[in-house]
Amino acid sequence: MFGLGKVSFKEGDYIFGTLSEGDYSSIVVGVVEFKQDNRLKIKGVNIKPIGLLEKRKSGKINARQLEVLKSPTSYNVIHILINKVDTNEIDDYIEISQFNNIEKLNLKRFSEIDFWLKEGLPELFAIILSGGEGTREAKEMLIKKMNNIHDVDIKKTVYSIARQLQIL
Repeated sequence: MFGLGKVSFKEGDYIFGTLSEGDYSSIVVGVVEFKQDNRLKIKGVNIKPIGLLEKRKSGKINARQLEVLKSPTSYNVIHILINKVDTNEIDDYIEISQFNNIEKLNLKRFSEIDFWLKEGLPELFAIILSGGEGTREAKEMLIKKMNNIHDVDIKKTVYSIARQLQIL
């Protein structure tokens, strides 16, 4: 009645989904290539938040990061993407029921996440924020990458996050 029913997916939709991995959730971001019954053929990437898992193991995780580790969304995924991640390409069928949560993404949001991963920004941000060895080189590399971003919206997003984290 109010449009709050089940979300349906079709070929060409961009998706953000979470898969339970026990005490954390991994993320699937991709495009639906085909829908068959309750299965989606997804071409994209699976993201494992290893940076936050390491922080939790060492006891250095804050409440917000712990919440994001357990229940990531397309709105809070940045907390994962400024830490180390492990990514794996996927091109497979996934049962819709396997997802804890699955939502449609618009092209802009999908492009931002895709760019962030392809450019290796999680690793650069993780090195810079650690303050350890290689920080200066990582910061120089990040600034060089930021200066070469052609998409105005993505450039604004990356600069905004870098300023908010006091990297710039």
